[in-house]
Amino acid sequence: KIAPQSFKENKVRHGAIVFLVLGSVALAKVPKTEEPIYARAVLAYQEKRWADALKGIEQLSQKSSPSVESLELKALILKAQGDRVGAKSVYSQLLNRKNTSDSSLHIGLYAFELGKIYFEDQKFDEAKKYLSLAIQEKANIESSYFLLGKMAWNKKQWKESREYFSKASQAAEYRASAKLFIAETYQKENQSKEALSSYAEARDSAQEQLEKNKSLSEETQKLNESIVNVSQKTAGWSASKAWLKEVGFSSGYDSNVLFSPNVGDSTNVKAEGSIKQAINW
Repeated sequence: KIAPQSFKENKVRHGAIVFLVLGSVALAKVPKTEEPIYARAVLAYQEKRWADALKGIEQLSQKSSPSVESLELKALILKAQGDRVGAKSVYSQLLNRKNTSDSSLHIGLYAFELGKIYFEDQKFDEAKKYLSLAIQEKANIESSYFLLGKMAWNKKQWKESREYFSKASQAAEYRASAKLFIAETYQKENQSKEALSSYAEARDSAQEQLEKNKSLSEETQKLNESIVNVSQKTAGWSASKAWLKEVGFSSGYDSNVLFSPNVGDSTNVKAEGSIKQAINW
């Protein structure tokens, strides 16, 4: 689920809608004559009128070579429609422009989105390639490490999984979940002392989130409560495989681009041209 995000709306030149993210103007670089079409597509996207939004983007594609912003918006629309194949194709198009001089490209963010899609498709070799590129480009670093940790976990590569989760835990949003997985890797290797210590760290991180962050989504709150309960068990207890499979991004990741599906929740924003989104697998 994608959590509601907050944004500011501003109108410039012929009423085109642009968004200010933490004071940074995210002005779409579309030809001036095409701004009204682009603005209507953005508005349709915000109102969840996916078909109308996609129709506007297709109109732009017929008029000229698609701009980066148009392709980014198209990818978001396709994702919202559940068309992962289409979204993957568009992100690949964007990534293929990396050798151009276009400064509006967000290579690391496209790589992350592709890595996440391949992860969902259980094509782990491809996923690892793109997530590694995202890390190299300094985009969604902890999120990428978290997914890499889950892939290593699925392959029962406990040491490698632990290393990835350790890096993911550098972000407060991922600390509780990552520490829980780390505890489980130690448990798989019969290292009870280390497992117990990591369970305690997972519990403390989850409790801290619950006590200090009053704006947690319902999903995140439930996850943290579950982590507290799980981590209070003895080191000889192991979380069920089914439950661990559900532990994922109840924290956050920077999705690519400028727009957000809904207005509401206050969430942090990291990078210019991106928004913080919450997702739970």
